[in-house]
Amino acid sequence: GNLDDVPIYAHVKVITKSDGSPQAFEINYLTLYAFNGPYSICGMPCIQAGAHVGDWEHITVRLDPVSPYRLQGVWYNSHSNKEGSWKAAHKVPRAPNGQPIAYVANTGHGLYPSAGAILRIFCAANDVTGEGGSVWRPRKVYLMCGLDHGTSWPKAETRGCGLKPANNAQPRTVIVPGGTQLPEVVEDKRLWQKFHIRWGLADAPKLQGWFWKAEPPVSRGFLKRWCLPCAAGVDKIMEGL
Repeated sequence: GNLDDVPIYAHVKVITKSDGSPQAFEINYLTLYAFNGPYSICGMPCIQAGAHVGDWEHITVRLDPVSPYRLQGVWYNSHSNKEGSWKAAHKVPRAPNGQPIAYVANTGHGLYPSAGAILRIFCAANDVTGEGGSVWRPRKVYLMCGLDHGTSWPKAETRGCGLKPANNAQPRTVIVPGGTQLPEVVEDKRLWQKFHIRWGLADAPKLQGWFWKAEPPVSRGFLKRWCLPCAAGVDKIMEGL
């Protein structure tokens, strides 16, 4: 079949300030990867580990909370929130038609804003992305309305935000994740969204923290990604400076 006929799932949250007023919309775009291939430990094909079944991954689009809902930035999640990274709106990679681009790790599921090698965990489990693979432009977005909140949007308290506004010469625009035309948005109320199950080794989306919380305020820096087991978290803006 046509890859573009495979839908992408979306989950919308209202990010609120301490006084309860809206600060932003965050839209998670979710994908399920049935299998994660093995890593060649330290680049040696004879030593491989890490293969497993089932992983949910996502990118998050952050928008202004009022019309015209301008793009603030995109969060590229990689394995967990501890390895994710923000790209401000004017730095989000785009296709010639303006569509934002996310690169998926070869045989893996980490999502990144650029092609190349991403050094991880003392170089023992690097991710590699490239320009030559298949391109997915989903024609349908399935809005996850099968949870208790239904068609309303749940709220999540802000964790701060380290994104710097674009200047006037680099206007922010809304992401359209389906090509030159808006994709069809379908309200999906199927019961699978309520299942308390594991998809392979991954918890169901509704059981994962990022599904209900605001994204971390800052990106994971190179050094923290490289020495991940020894690095602190990214729950506060100061930790990313």
